[in-house]
Amino acid sequence: MQDSDLSVVSGQSGITIDINTSSDVTVGEVRYEDNANGTLEKGGGGAFSLRDLVIKDSAFSFDIDVTGTGELVMKLNSFDVMDVSLGALQFNYDSSLAAVDPLSSTASSEAQLQNQYSRVGSLAINDFTLASNADITFKFTNEGEFAFTAGMPTGSFFYFTYIDDGEFDYDTGNDGDAVKNDTAGKNYISTRVEFDDFRLNDIKLKGEGIGSDSHLNISLGGTQGAISFRDININGAIIGSAGFENIHVDSVSYLHIKGH
Repeated sequence: MQDSDLSVVSGQSGITIDINTSSDVTVGEVRYEDNANGTLEKGGGGAFSLRDLVIKDSAFSFDIDVTGTGELVMKLNSFDVMDVSLGALQFNYDSSLAAVDPLSSTASSEAQLQNQYSRVGSLAINDFTLASNADITFKFTNEGEFAFTAGMPTGSFFYFTYIDDGEFDYDTGNDGDAVKNDTAGKNYISTRVEFDDFRLNDIKLKGEGIGSDSHLNISLGGTQGAISFRDININGAIIGSAGFENIHVDSVSYLHIKGH
């Protein structure tokens, strides 16, 4: 909006945005790069991609406001049950490189091997449900940080599935059959994740440095409450349940993640 349009708008501070989609929301790639002047830094922090993101049955509402100190705040105020799938997580992935072919007589390059092992399997989050008094807030601080706080009250849960997408499958018997158990060549783990008054406090992310000294600074403000993993299922066999209670994490200065 132009300044002239804003000058005639009156009302409470901030805005509320309601989103309700009648069809799937699909995103081919969400990519973060540690670069300088539009060029990926050699020896820097590298790149991270979320590929083939699909959000089903999405309906949610959130508030956007600017604090008195100029910080942008986004707070989720309602959220319907939602399904999310992610085709792959990839680190420093280069789509221009040919895939590794173990049957080829030509040796794969170092870059090809790094590319293959940079791909992590697919994820699915089904029936993601938040209790009515959940509190999820994002903030862009004056220090250039992306801050995140989440309160997940009892009654919040989702079903989580991770699948090894087949990048590393091989024919162990040399008989042309790469099927492992009943998973058609793919290994998976799934569980129901339940929250009991769980809270993440002030998780902050910020890029630091340039070139070979660049890193992602992650500050952990602490956690509270409990998480349970019900009916942990590995390749069709339920091995049991697990959980964490009375969680407390002291602040951590940073986690250094660097691509090589």
